[in-house]
Amino acid sequence: MNCCLCKCRGTPKGKNSKYCQGHNSRVAHPMKGKTHTKKVKTAQSKRVKKQWKDPTYCQLMRESSSKAKKKQWKDPERRQRMSEAASKTKKKQWEDPIYRQYISESMEKIWQDPAHRQHMNKVMSKVKKKQWQDPVFREAQIKVMMKGLHITPNRPELALLSILNSLFPDEWEFTGDGQKKQVCGKAPDFQPIDDSRKLIIEHFGTHWHGRLGDKEKDAKRIRMF
Repeated sequence: MNCCLCKCRGTPKGKNSKYCQGHNSRVAHPMKGKTHTKKVKTAQSKRVKKQWKDPTYCQLMRESSSKAKKKQWKDPERRQRMSEAASKTKKKQWEDPIYRQYISESMEKIWQDPAHRQHMNKVMSKVKKKQWQDPVFREAQIKVMMKGLHITPNRPELALLSILNSLFPDEWEFTGDGQKKQVCGKAPDFQPIDDSRKLIIEHFGTHWHGRLGDKEKDAKRIRMF
């Protein structure tokens, strides 16, 4: 197996290549060990700045860079390596209170722009709608939201559960908190412990289901189940 002649321990991809891509400059570059004069550096800087003032050149460079980055990102090893490096850098930066303050002030300034807020709201709405189409994501989010509501069986539901346990021992369980089972993104009050039995029990008490408009809402819920 051929190794790169720059001694980086890499393996050239080409059949007759002696170096990994771009590594020949580490050995055979005419400027190796030398530096440009201040005059040359200034001239190069002016030339590059002039090029970037041309919209056609800017567009060409952006497209070329984007294409190269997308190709590189397809390599899982490189993607993992870059992700770890970026994470390490960001964590180190975030330890600096001055950097945190700078980011906080910058984001606050950006979000004061109505156009930016409107754009980001549209982007986040599109992302969230796409995520919500994933049943695994949707169920996990519903569990988190319902857990925050601290839903527990009320007195009528406890009485109903007691009746179920006396008539059908160890067959039914309370699922109204949405933590164990869900149906179509909803949490029926009671479901069989055995998942093969497609049954539910809903308790429509007057306190939560006797208000104006509840009748129509409950009918829609029944039709969905």
